[in-house]
Amino acid sequence: MITEIIQTLIVPVSIVILYMFQKHYLANYLNEKGKNIAQKEDLEVLTSLIEKVKNNFNRDIEHLRSDLGISSNATISLIQEEKKAIVEFYKAYFSWYVSNTTLSNKATSFDNNLVESAIADLDEKNMELSRVEAVFDLYVKIGDFKIAKTELVRNTRKAIGGDTINHLYGIMKSNIFIEYKKGIMNQAKDESLVQKIFEEIASEMEKRGDMNRDHLSKVSKINAEIYPQQLKYQENAKNYIINLAKIQNGK
Repeated sequence: MITEIIQTLIVPVSIVILYMFQKHYLANYLNEKGKNIAQKEDLEVLTSLIEKVKNNFNRDIEHLRSDLGISSNATISLIQEEKKAIVEFYKAYFSWYVSNTTLSNKATSFDNNLVESAIADLDEKNMELSRVEAVFDLYVKIGDFKIAKTELVRNTRKAIGGDTINHLYGIMKSNIFIEYKKGIMNQAKDESLVQKIFEEIASEMEKRGDMNRDHLSKVSKINAEIYPQQLKYQENAKNYIINLAKIQNGK
């Protein structure tokens, strides 16, 4: 009897237990399983997005580094050219200045071929100064330093004027006169004529000496006027180049 009752209750009870198991444990299990699957899928998507962003970021960083490298190299190259332009300008300026303010052997020679060579040297140095000035103006930024360069050249040209070239042409004219008189004197047979020509040559030599002394006096005044400006420009150039070096070194 009891056995039959138990057997009769087994099925309903089993159903109830199965129902309860399904409702509570299995449902919870499936829910958690679903959550885990969803979380896994979300994690995979998130991981993929992170990797994609990371790759894009790394690529952009590399591009930026490359661009910065190119920009940095270009900046360094320009700074180097700028420093070179400053140095080359002053070398050409000083060479031109010395040629205009120094009486070389060519400039005082009695050989007009040498005097003409001195004039050609002046022309060449003047052209070189103009060339390096153009390069200077190309690389050096507009500012006080650039203005100082322009003023130095302008003031020097104004101070020198045409004195040097006029002096050289004066020497050539004197040479021609002296050579002409020497030719006449060599052919002259009259003692009085020889003496007269000799005195004319001596007078011309005296004038020639006066020309040289007058030129040197003008040069002395030019130096007194221009030398302080040259010193000031040299100091400005040194400071400007130091600042360029700081920029080049990233300071």
